[in-house]
Amino acid sequence: YDSPGYAESVAVAGSHVYLADGPAGLRVVDVSDRTRPHKVAVAYGLNYAFDVVVVGGRAYLAAAGAGLLIADVSEPARPEEIGSLDTPGYAYGVAVSGNTAYVADGWGGLRLVDTAVPSRPREIGSADTLGWAFDVAVKNGVAYVADGWGGLWLFDVTKQAAAVEIGSHRTKGPFASSLAISGSRVWVADREAGLRIIDASDPARPAQVGQYRPFGYAADVAASGNYVYLAAGQYGLRVVDVSDPARPREVGSETTLGWAETIAVAGQYAYVGTMPYGGWNGLQIVNIADPAHPRLVSSLAIEPGVARDIVVKGGVAYIPDE
Repeated sequence: YDSPGYAESVAVAGSHVYLADGPAGLRVVDVSDRTRPHKVAVAYGLNYAFDVVVVGGRAYLAAAGAGLLIADVSEPARPEEIGSLDTPGYAYGVAVSGNTAYVADGWGGLRLVDTAVPSRPREIGSADTLGWAFDVAVKNGVAYVADGWGGLWLFDVTKQAAAVEIGSHRTKGPFASSLAISGSRVWVADREAGLRIIDASDPARPAQVGQYRPFGYAADVAASGNYVYLAAGQYGLRVVDVSDPARPREVGSETTLGWAETIAVAGQYAYVGTMPYGGWNGLQIVNIADPAHPRLVSSLAIEPGVARDIVVKGGVAYIPDE
């Protein structure tokens, strides 16, 4: 399905895909016949959609200058725009826990929004960050924010009505753009600075316990067990053993066609989305049953476009394609 916009992010619920399609807003795509995905609805067509999360029949959009947008998608073919909140910054990312939406709001830092009454979302807390908030994840009452040149920030959000800074860590790289959480470890993809491994077992004192930068780029990161998998631009897929986080070591790699930009791991396979590099872009599937010897097993060219994100669910990879 070739969307008309600039596909930024994707969420999957049931037999429908919700595509944050950049300037084309939110697209709802029926994938009940996975060989023939087709659009069934459009919402917020006049807004720029960066990120989307679907929870409990509602879609939450990080919509750039428009802030947070909420749609009722209990009937996917008939999305209903039910609420919005214009945040002070530029909404790049969103996470949802219970009745609270957490918005990574660019220069507006982290914003907490009460969505118990979705038609009247209201800000109940906020926190400034040093850089620009690009990504956010919430786990066990702690919000983790990838803050661009501001590094990693942690906030206590257990009271929901407030975000209290409990710790931060300057990653010293130019651009902390993506993060993954596994146990008490936070893995930060820091672009040209590579992979940063942060121990957040004491959230008040997050500390870098390891880093990995034998190459020059880390765009995205996925964690599974004692291994971290990196989409490393022109350096393809890199597999890093982090069983000793203070001494991460590369145990395997695989060259990919194109520029490795995004990655997801499911079972014994890594799914790598690539951007044009050397005239090729698309999806690469790598067998990682033996992490020390990853093996490319198949590729699928995607023309035209750029793989911006990837989600794997139920044996299907969903790729928003610019």
